[in-house]
Amino acid sequence: MKTLIPLILLASIAASPVQAEEAKRATVQLADLDLSSPRDQHVLDQRIAGALEQVCGSYAGADYAKEARIRACRADLTTKLQTSLAEARTARAGTAVAAR
Repeated sequence: MKTLIPLILLASIAASPVQAEEAKRATVQLADLDLSSPRDQHVLDQRIAGALEQVCGSYAGADYAKEARIRACRADLTTKLQTSLAEARTARAGTAVAAR
């Protein structure tokens, strides 16, 4: 059985007082992917892009101020996601070695 390793993206977007209080979430599933495969790496990239749009918002129809918030949100979450992904890969490698 594969271990479920979700990566969770969280953000508060202060577009309005109501939205500032709500954290948006997206989960990127890794358990069904072989990250050594270029195809599965592409699938992961697509999942991450979708999650970033879900959490940070879409550029479609955004004014300059909203674009700036979206850019900042995506940059922040991308940095956090890279750390989480590295930890997930390390955990997977450790699990594989322990199972041998």
